[in-house]
Amino acid sequence: MGKKVNSSNQINQQLLEERCVLNKVLQLAGKRWLAEIILLLEDGVNRFSHLKVNLKGISDHVLSRNINALMSAGLITKTIYQEVPLKVEYHLSESGKKLVGLLHDLCKWGKENIETE
Repeated sequence: MGKKVNSSNQINQQLLEERCVLNKVLQLAGKRWLAEIILLLEDGVNRFSHLKVNLKGISDHVLSRNINALMSAGLITKTIYQEVPLKVEYHLSESGKKLVGLLHDLCKWGKENIETE
């Protein structure tokens, strides 16, 4: 079931997105699994089955949905090799590589500035 178009939460979210693209970036990067997928791709883990093994507890459906979201956002690309069996690999786009650098910077900032328990 989708979100109510006229709900106050939806209206507030639309206002925030219109005011600053940063909210869209944080919403995308903050989704469950997306940052982990991007970081695994940076490390050379680029096959669906290898991503799944490295993401303990993720279902095929959720992994597929997240890969599609990353491709739609232009952060990763998909290469299909005409082999038997068919081979598919995912790679960071230039935009995705830039985001990885920013994620590393955010992690560094967090370690330096946010107390952990």
